[in-house]
Amino acid sequence: MSDPLDFVKNETPSLDQSAWLALESNPKVFDEFAKKVGLADRFEFVDYYGLGILKQPALAFLLLFPCSDNLFDYQQKQEDALQEIPDYLKRSKHLCFVKQVQGFGNACGTIACLHVCLNTHGAMDETTPLRSFQESSNSSTPQERGELLNQLDAFKCVSDTVADAETERVIKLDGTKFGPIDHGTSSLEDFEEKTWGVIQQNFLRVEPDSLEFSLMALTYKEES
Repeated sequence: MSDPLDFVKNETPSLDQSAWLALESNPKVFDEFAKKVGLADRFEFVDYYGLGILKQPALAFLLLFPCSDNLFDYQQKQEDALQEIPDYLKRSKHLCFVKQVQGFGNACGTIACLHVCLNTHGAMDETTPLRSFQESSNSSTPQERGELLNQLDAFKCVSDTVADAETERVIKLDGTKFGPIDHGTSSLEDFEEKTWGVIQQNFLRVEPDSLEFSLMALTYKEES
């Protein structure tokens, strides 16, 4: 089976193509993009360096990882096994999951940022592009959401310029996959520890020698 990320890692779109530009894996860049499309000001993205360092609870994580053959093979086997489970995706139907359709190009960071904002309770301000997109695509499939988002110039222009969960669970939202991947229950108290365990098991141990990983967290903004 071909790697769904081939269109990301094998070619850089020319300026006259419609593919979205890559969003730099930098908390300031993610903050700028997210605030312009609707993230409430009381939230912020920060670099994550390890357990126990954050001053505010982690509400979500964004992982930058290499598009390696080892990771693709590992995740493909995981995905194949999950698709054999009857009605597997029904448990996450309350989530706003966006399929990263090919027209996006290298927009992995943008899709990851939107997944965090759309699925973190209370993260969106009212009357914003994010809220409008969520409401207009509430009954859509992940593929339909991806196609709709790819046509919304308001999101693409902002992204290029800066180049509610029913239960508490650890869920990976990767727009190149068939759907949300559920890694089990959690709470606000142990979410950081459990998520770190999932990242170690499913990414760092698969590519232990890679230096191409970086991790950000969405937290409440510290009061000045």
